[in-house]
Amino acid sequence: MEFRNIIARTDAGFAYFERLASATQADADVWARAVGGASVFLTDDLLNLGVDVRDVLTVVSNEPLRISIEGQPMQNAADPLHADAEQLYAQTFRRWHQSASLAHTMERVWYAARTPADMDALPSADALRLLTWQLRDAHDELDWLAREVGEETAARIRESVTGPQPPRTPYTKQPMPRFKPWEMRKPWLIYEEIAELQNRDVQDVRTAVEHRVSDGMTLEESLVTEYGAHPTAGVLVGIDLETTGLSPASDYIVDAGWERFDMTGGRGFDAHREQYGVSIERAALGLREATVELNGITAESLAGLVPFQEDLAAQREVMDALSGAVMVAHNANFEKKFLTGNCAGFAEAVRAGDIRILDSRKVGVHSDDYRFRGFRLDDYARRYGALGDDRERAVADADGEPLALDQGASERHLGLEDAHIMMRAMFNQQKALHDRYLAGEPVMKDDVSEE
Repeated sequence: MEFRNIIARTDAGFAYFERLASATQADADVWARAVGGASVFLTDDLLNLGVDVRDVLTVVSNEPLRISIEGQPMQNAADPLHADAEQLYAQTFRRWHQSASLAHTMERVWYAARTPADMDALPSADALRLLTWQLRDAHDELDWLAREVGEETAARIRESVTGPQPPRTPYTKQPMPRFKPWEMRKPWLIYEEIAELQNRDVQDVRTAVEHRVSDGMTLEESLVTEYGAHPTAGVLVGIDLETTGLSPASDYIVDAGWERFDMTGGRGFDAHREQYGVSIERAALGLREATVELNGITAESLAGLVPFQEDLAAQREVMDALSGAVMVAHNANFEKKFLTGNCAGFAEAVRAGDIRILDSRKVGVHSDDYRFRGFRLDDYARRYGALGDDRERAVADADGEPLALDQGASERHLGLEDAHIMMRAMFNQQKALHDRYLAGEPVMKDDVSEE
């Protein structure tokens, strides 16, 4: 294939890409039926643009989603002898946008499967992983073409495809509600969250909460009380991913850190720190300035490293850590989306319940005293001593040797460092609630002072 050296940096990576392509070709009809039968999940783009699921998956399993390489039309581009950079950008963005909408819908359909029949109908997420890979590759080319046409022209083309974007709602500082209305109507997910923190049976949590409600306590206060009614226990796996941006359809995982954390004793162990590469084209383009400023990771620092999506050994290492465990992440939907689109077996394990996900940000929102918006990891960790003078300077690695942390006085935006302060903060916060419970104090306290 003409784009072989762009799509993958290694022969093994390209062989894996071809295996995903073969699986996608085989599963195209199954995915078309699953998406077509789940109209509630169809995005406006899929409905308005008339995306044919089978056609898209067949295309990406047989040819690149991109239609040029570094601004030069490929043989499959429409009228390749006359296509200029602006035409290439418009065609590529339209294909990218439609396929990104499809990937979003496929992810929702995948995780919506509940019955054995639904799961058997979609036994593998390989097609979603291939589509994510192709989307990222096409987006690299879009960034290359945007340099040729200029950002103003590129923005105009994007708007012609997506329509004008609504203006951002101005930020207004206001108290954060503990629970959303739907969480109060169906609190089962809250019961599960508490059970994971305390290594308890979820039915025992439900019984305790409902008993207090029957005695006259409000459901909200009873739920918060249950966070403090028992000490945390068990071993959880904290993980944090650093990426080149916010979307799996355009960005790479470049740094990951994870550790097992003993929720009884409050100590991390079996810590890992890994970095991964980017495509040849992305390396030539460089990483976004805002991302580099955030975590200090540059394209040059990743030179020679294999991208995560084509490194099966790296993916197995992550799966070895997460399989059979409770995975903790701050704003966990971010890590879930990136691992779903990039890590072999992750989507299957989550849907089967072999990997359970706990969001430390939701834990904070649900059980913390502070009700004004302050649940970013930096805020949460600072409030509970994970960034104070008593923070740990090292954590034991897989061999039990101390692994030094590059942690400062604020969130570092590096995988292991952020995973560690997240686990420390969550443990400290939950311990404070339990201490309050043991002292006979009300567990739920609302601090609505502005900080």
